[in-house]
Amino acid sequence: MKKSMFTLLMTGVLFVGGAVPVQADSEKYQVDEIKSIQDGIVSWEKDQMGIDGKNLLDGVVLESAGTSAGDWLAFTVSRMEQPDNQNGYLSALQEQIETLYEDDITKTVEEQHMNPTDFYREILTINACGGDALAFGTDKDKKEINLVEDGIFDCVFENQDPGVQGANGYIWALLALDSKDYEEPEDAVWNREKLVDAILEKEQEDGGFSLSTDGDSDVDITAMALTALAPYKDEEKVSTAIENGFSWLSSQQQADGAMPSMGVESVESTDWTLIAVCSNDINPLEDARFLKEENSLLDGILQFRTENGGMAHSLAENENAPDAMAGYQTLYALESYKRYQQGENTLFDLTDAQSVDNSAPQQETSKLRQMAGILIVLAVLILIVVVVLVIRNSHNNKKQKEVKLKKVQEAEEQDDWN
Repeated sequence: MKKSMFTLLMTGVLFVGGAVPVQADSEKYQVDEIKSIQDGIVSWEKDQMGIDGKNLLDGVVLESAGTSAGDWLAFTVSRMEQPDNQNGYLSALQEQIETLYEDDITKTVEEQHMNPTDFYREILTINACGGDALAFGTDKDKKEINLVEDGIFDCVFENQDPGVQGANGYIWALLALDSKDYEEPEDAVWNREKLVDAILEKEQEDGGFSLSTDGDSDVDITAMALTALAPYKDEEKVSTAIENGFSWLSSQQQADGAMPSMGVESVESTDWTLIAVCSNDINPLEDARFLKEENSLLDGILQFRTENGGMAHSLAENENAPDAMAGYQTLYALESYKRYQQGENTLFDLTDAQSVDNSAPQQETSKLRQMAGILIVLAVLILIVVVVLVIRNSHNNKKQKEVKLKKVQEAEEQDDWN
């Protein structure tokens, strides 16, 4: 792990004196206001996808199950504890995953160029919606699909390494693993200790984290790394890295409270910094490191809000052109803050997610298939009845014609006789 003298000195100052609290406006950003902003984003997302009903997890979103956009919307709505069509989404997602498992999953992953984070996102989504990622559908041999085992413990990806996706793979594997505090098998290829060490290897001399070992520090990657490392902050090596990381993030924050990505302020980078801060039990409205000219991360985020309730990616974007990714990332960032405010589980600690009947998605799909089968049988029976009636009617008509013809012939014969 790389360290600079400046970073170590800054860390010493923070540990000796602690983060300097600053009195912020206590009336700003109360729970009701945050909920109202979230509702506005949800309404915008529904408008963009042509969803008129009460549920967000419907129509286009259901069709998008298994994609980044669909999964994160399902995850976020569930973390907001909004009653929605979670069972319907789990059914749609299960169907997608079972399709992947129709062949050997290692082969499928390679052929379809799947990323490790696809697995980890789905684990988080399933758990947030109340499903069970340890037993989610069945494979080609009718065995239960265990996404945690395949994605993390056995790691079915290239070289059995989540790091084929750089730091992202390790970060999201750890978030998924900790989401339900899963027990690690002794023969696991990857466990918590190895994942933590792999993330720490991506720390740079300036205190930030990079996608690769020798890359430049990045706001998003640093914030994600600090979020994943939060449960381990009592370990000395992790605690030091977290303090260094927050020092670097603080140095990147702009005067308006926002965070830059590749030199340009973006709402997503600001969102992720807020998530990291809240996940580490830091008050974003009072910690001096994240108040610039009295502007907080929340101030930075909300300046990207558009008139129609959506969120723009950057301040350079037209205010009437909100972005879907900016929308759902802001949704779950605000949920992270709201949970911090209310003393609830952090965003990715899904041990509080309400479970549903594990067989519910399967049963719902089976019922639909049974109904479809019944309708097909009924349609065939109706067709048979119609054909029989047509044939019978045709036969009767023919018989009637024969009777009439016979009567005519008899009448003609009678005339001839007379």
